[in-house]
Amino acid sequence: MKDSSVEYDVRFGIAKLWKWKWWIFGACVVAAVVSIYLTSRMPDEFKSTAAFVPPSYTSLGTMVFGNGIAYRGFYAADEEDIDRTVAYLESTEVMDTIAKRFDLYAHYGLDPGAENAAKKFYNVFRGNINISFASNSVVEVECWDPDPQFSSDMASAYLEIVTTYFEDVSQRKEGLAASYRQLQTVEDERKAILDSLAYFRSQYGVYHLDNAGEAVSAILAQSMRNEPKFHEYYDAVKSMETYISTLELRYGDLKREVMARELNIEQFPSLIWVTEEPAPSAFKDRPKRSIIVILAVLGMIVFSSFLVIVLDRAKAV
Repeated sequence: MKDSSVEYDVRFGIAKLWKWKWWIFGACVVAAVVSIYLTSRMPDEFKSTAAFVPPSYTSLGTMVFGNGIAYRGFYAADEEDIDRTVAYLESTEVMDTIAKRFDLYAHYGLDPGAENAAKKFYNVFRGNINISFASNSVVEVECWDPDPQFSSDMASAYLEIVTTYFEDVSQRKEGLAASYRQLQTVEDERKAILDSLAYFRSQYGVYHLDNAGEAVSAILAQSMRNEPKFHEYYDAVKSMETYISTLELRYGDLKREVMARELNIEQFPSLIWVTEEPAPSAFKDRPKRSIIVILAVLGMIVFSSFLVIVLDRAKAV
């Protein structure tokens, strides 16, 4: 009995809708015309996409130190690394940087001094920029604008910003600069000691010789007895020659470190792996006018059908 009543209600509802079919059809035509008119006034927008694989934050954190100076290639970043990268690119800091670089308030026709200007700008900006995690550790930055070159430039700017960001995290260029400074300090100190040694040797003929044999040791002992200042100069030369050997070892270590840092930067000039370079698009991406019109017509069918049933039941009561 229950199934029969449900079937009756369905048939009755369909009959009512069929009775008002021309009104429903007319409403759909109006919805289609209005949606076509509104979408025709929407400017065509072109999308440009930049995609990249970020590095691991853990590997970058130790690169400034001597035991981790080398970036070892592009590996799949952890989910936490992806989240941190997306969060940074969505931050107000990056949004303000992009806004200033491209003068987006003027580009979007907004007055910075107007009421709720920041909120309006935020809504427009978020509608034109989408940052997301795609797959295989790839982060995508999608930019829309009526000017295809402008959207491409904005996507490229995001790549520049994220590249600088990871360079700041790794501090590998700072580490290279610090190695240069340390190497220069050792070179200066080494030169000063060598100049002092040359002076003592040329002025006083003082040399430090280890394990030179008994004959040389006897000569040194006699010089120490006969020349009061010889012992003082000899000790100074001995100390300087001992220290210069230590500096030579330090100098060699720093030279190897500088070479390793330079080669690493040459091998990996960028810490991100760009999988898609942004480029101006030749085809519009939005608005999807046909989809909007179809959705408007379907929405009107549902709304008008619901309205017919409600009004019919209200009339029956």
